[in-house]
Amino acid sequence: MKIRILVDDRLTDSALKKEHGMSILLETTKHHILFDMGKTNLFIQNARIKKWDIKQVDIAVLSHGHHDHGGGLTDFLMENDQAPVWIQKKAFNRFYSRHQDGLHYIGLSSCLLEDKRINLLDGNVKIDDTIQLFQIKKNNLFWPALNKTLFQEKNERLEEDCFDHEQYLLIQEENKQYLISGCSHCGIIGIVEEAKRISGKYPDVIIGGFHLYSDSLQLSENSTQITEVANYLKKTGAMIYTLHCTGEQPFIKLKKILPDRIELLSTGEER
Repeated sequence: MKIRILVDDRLTDSALKKEHGMSILLETTKHHILFDMGKTNLFIQNARIKKWDIKQVDIAVLSHGHHDHGGGLTDFLMENDQAPVWIQKKAFNRFYSRHQDGLHYIGLSSCLLEDKRINLLDGNVKIDDTIQLFQIKKNNLFWPALNKTLFQEKNERLEEDCFDHEQYLLIQEENKQYLISGCSHCGIIGIVEEAKRISGKYPDVIIGGFHLYSDSLQLSENSTQITEVANYLKKTGAMIYTLHCTGEQPFIKLKKILPDRIELLSTGEER
């Protein structure tokens, strides 16, 4: 399988541009899959420069309802005229992030609900014999400390986001299981455990952000969680490609425990 990073917070190719967001193009023997669309149409601009054809995408997936993953959805629907988009219906709720200067709206545009190519889900779905989407519920295995700054609106009141709008992609390809996650707000440990329950084994490859860093959370506050995640991932034996909200400083700690099992990807990279 080819893994191509269209958008990430980091940049190693000076011909491209970066933004706070994530978009990944996955090419399997059966499908061209777009997983998340970044914050703007930058993923399309970068794809054109790299000659990675967004028009060939036949399946699009939105991991959750935050605009740094789905802000480019409108542009995708204009660029590509064929691919269905798979989204949990609760991803169109109203979401907020708390910053030093107050609350910021970080949700999606509800006008997208009118597009006939949007497939609204309420739980797990098996798309075909190689691809399935699944969710998990809040659990006691691992819950990222960063979630304390994120909220959802319910009954005209704000409450802590429980991330029942988040979903994960599991791909069977060439005798390997690939697990793809956006921000892993529900905790990468629980996500991997559910993938194992579904498939009967740990994923061979894990791709995504682990929500371990932001400017509002000091590394020292999150140090114990980073070690917990690293020790768990080591046990799985998986190869890990991480990006976006994992953060460079947490990655350094993860790398010490997983020296040969983890890579930090950035905009424009391909594996």
